[in-house]
Amino acid sequence: MKLSTKLILSFTGVIVLLLLIGIVSQYYNNKVKNKVIHESQEAIQELKVSNELQSHLYQSFINVQYYLDEPYRATLDQNLQDSLLGTENIKRKVRISLQGLNLNFKKIERLLKNANYSQYTSAEAQEQTIATVNLLKSKIETYNSFINQLLDYSQNDFQNAKSLLTVTVEPLYRNNLLPLLEQLRNKIQMNLNDQARRLNDRLDRYGNIIFLATLIAFLFTLLLAYSLYRSIAAPLHSLSEAAKEIGRGNLEKRIPVKSNDEIGQLSRSFNRMAKNLNAITFSKQYVDNIIESMGDALIVTDEKLEIIKVNSAALSLLGYRKDEIMGQPLADMFFNDENEELLNLNENSVLENYETYFQRINGDTFPVSLSKSIIYNNDETIEGAVCVVSDITERKKSERVIKNSLEEKEILLAEIHHRVKNNLAVISGLLQMQRWETENKATQEVLQDCQLRVKSIALVHEKLYQSDNLSNIQFDKYVRELVDEIDKTYANSDTDITFETDIVPIVLSINQAIPCSLLLNELIVNAHKHAFKDREDGVVRITLSRDDQLIKLTVKDDGIGMDENTGSKKSLGMSIVYTLVKQLDGTLEVRNEDGAVFNIFFTLEKKA
Repeated sequence: MKLSTKLILSFTGVIVLLLLIGIVSQYYNNKVKNKVIHESQEAIQELKVSNELQSHLYQSFINVQYYLDEPYRATLDQNLQDSLLGTENIKRKVRISLQGLNLNFKKIERLLKNANYSQYTSAEAQEQTIATVNLLKSKIETYNSFINQLLDYSQNDFQNAKSLLTVTVEPLYRNNLLPLLEQLRNKIQMNLNDQARRLNDRLDRYGNIIFLATLIAFLFTLLLAYSLYRSIAAPLHSLSEAAKEIGRGNLEKRIPVKSNDEIGQLSRSFNRMAKNLNAITFSKQYVDNIIESMGDALIVTDEKLEIIKVNSAALSLLGYRKDEIMGQPLADMFFNDENEELLNLNENSVLENYETYFQRINGDTFPVSLSKSIIYNNDETIEGAVCVVSDITERKKSERVIKNSLEEKEILLAEIHHRVKNNLAVISGLLQMQRWETENKATQEVLQDCQLRVKSIALVHEKLYQSDNLSNIQFDKYVRELVDEIDKTYANSDTDITFETDIVPIVLSINQAIPCSLLLNELIVNAHKHAFKDREDGVVRITLSRDDQLIKLTVKDDGIGMDENTGSKKSLGMSIVYTLVKQLDGTLEVRNEDGAVFNIFFTLEKKA
């Protein structure tokens, strides 16, 4: 049987057993509880009826006394007009009380005869209760006959009736009926107590049975758990001991298989593994042949980092004979290497593909890639180290060739930026010459704007070939130079403009530097043209700030502010501004605040 099947059946059996115990316990508890409730309700009903019986008996006797009391009757006769009471009314009340007395006695007689006491009440108690009821019945019948006889007397015979009440009825009432009623009530209470005691005894018996069943279930569970433990732990212990034997080199160790479950299958698999290991374990000679056939140099040291084994590739690489290199410190193979990790032997000194320099026996040095690993004994102590060394002379030569090629390409790229800058400077000069040749003021302004745009782009390329990185520029330095260039262009302007800059150091790629330079050019030129009409001076403030990856470029002047034509997209300058903002994937915010304010927001481009 499978181990999983054993576990499932075992746990299922325990759960079913506990469930049955719980169901049986609940059933008997509910049964006894319902019986207690039923018997209590019957006893309460019996006590209630007995109380009503006593009440009607008392009322009948009191009303008879009123009926035979002459002063009381005289008072009643005199006040018939003011009271509903009278002789006939008292007689009617006496008969109603007798009727209630008889009805309640029949009720209690029926309740006591129909009650099932056979299981929970003793036979003696049942007989005493029945005898009390029968005696009370006879006494009530006698009491009824006497009362009816008293009521049948005429008004002239009240004295005889009163003598009958005093001599016969009252002793019967006080000495027989009341004690019998009290005795009946005591019997009912005793029967109820007796029933409760017997039910509690039965409940205790059920509890003992359930406790015994629970104890048996617990012992059964312990036995089952022990059996499962024996069927699992013992084979696992054998498997652990066999694994230790295999680890010590005893490949002949096998495990006895005693079951067909998963542990038995694991034991068979372990035995097959041990058999296969025994069949395919390499011999020392075979391992030595593998080491000798390695293309990389292999050096094995002891715990003192002294060489105890090398392969042919190591001898060929270093130029030693085997007898010359054996016992040499590993440190002698290095050429002035200051890395202490190479010459330490601890758990943290494992190195992979570390580049250093080795020295041959003739003094020649050459670059190598070295990997070092720790060798441990069976007791987990360090026994030595094994190093795999590769000659990387050719790779280093290739790296130098590639590095030289990259340097040439960087020089060529810088030269390209330089030539682009020179070509743009030629274009700027041509535009300047053309501006001098024309007399049309509007044309001169257009040519001047174009010249400034070309200069802003040329300045970007100039910064690129002057920087160490040919794809990024220090934009804060560029802004200051661009402002100076525009200021020189407008040196002959009628308005003296002062530039204020508040720029954080920031590096932009060429993809963002050119649009930003053109944006600054357009906004500064726009301020020159429109912000300070009919004024002798003005201030333009340029702010460049950064919040994480968000860049904010602000150009603000203290001029006359913007009108609808200046801020609309219909003008060429603003059309260029909106196009450049879109190229930056940014947003433009334009408003008047003591002059025109242009805020450009864009995200810094991630470096490749």
